[in-house]
Amino acid sequence: MLALAFAITLPLAQDPEPPERPDPEARSRVYVDGTPVPAGGCSAVLGTIAWFLFGTFYGWWVLFAMAFVVSLPFLNAYRAWRAKQRFMAAQGQKFANPQNADARFQIAEIYLQAGRWKSAHPYAHHAVEIASQNPVYDGVPFAYLRALGRSLYGMRRYAEAADVFQRALKAKSELGYFDALLGVSKCAYRGGQLETALEYAKHAVAEQESHLEPYFRWAQAAAALGKAGEADAARERFWRTALALPRYARQRRLWWRLAFMTFPLSRLIG
Repeated sequence: MLALAFAITLPLAQDPEPPERPDPEARSRVYVDGTPVPAGGCSAVLGTIAWFLFGTFYGWWVLFAMAFVVSLPFLNAYRAWRAKQRFMAAQGQKFANPQNADARFQIAEIYLQAGRWKSAHPYAHHAVEIASQNPVYDGVPFAYLRALGRSLYGMRRYAEAADVFQRALKAKSELGYFDALLGVSKCAYRGGQLETALEYAKHAVAEQESHLEPYFRWAQAAAALGKAGEADAARERFWRTALALPRYARQRRLWWRLAFMTFPLSRLIG
């Protein structure tokens, strides 16, 4: 009997377990779909971003898009390198001739298609020099000057690019001067010559009404000059032209539609 009483009273005599203390961060902790997100200043923001990127379906799509954008320049560089290797394997003998401007122009075009402006520039410049000095070419072809102007514009050497495009307007061309007119407009806009940019953009529209970019350049220059009515007219003509184009026409229609949809912002950065 005494042993039974001792067994019952002994646990009662021992110190009871301390009560569980409330977590001071429990009230401030954020839960998303039952998953706790760290709270407290900068760590809360970083934790929320990390959870969204790595813990949600949409976050993985954002990561995929970011990876694609980051890798795109490297992918374009690789494609240009491979295209150049194929060209040199097929027509290396032509390039070995120091008086062959066409081979250098074709390499410049390979780099221009990949957006490698600095890599394209020496080849385009050399092609123009050879054609201007060799009477066989009967003047510098329009395509050579267009390639040189595009490379200079991509390198943000707008004044030099404008001079080259102006020179291209005087060269022989069987396909018109749309690219040179548009090039002068873009260079003039970058150089702050808004009236000139507006004039040449309208000339480019008249030269090729089915192309979409000059409508944006027209509206861009008009808006910068405060000519809201003319900018609206360019926008209306753009939408009519975009809707009339067949589906197989490749002109980055979605890109320019988005540019006009976000025109107050895109005109400042485009």
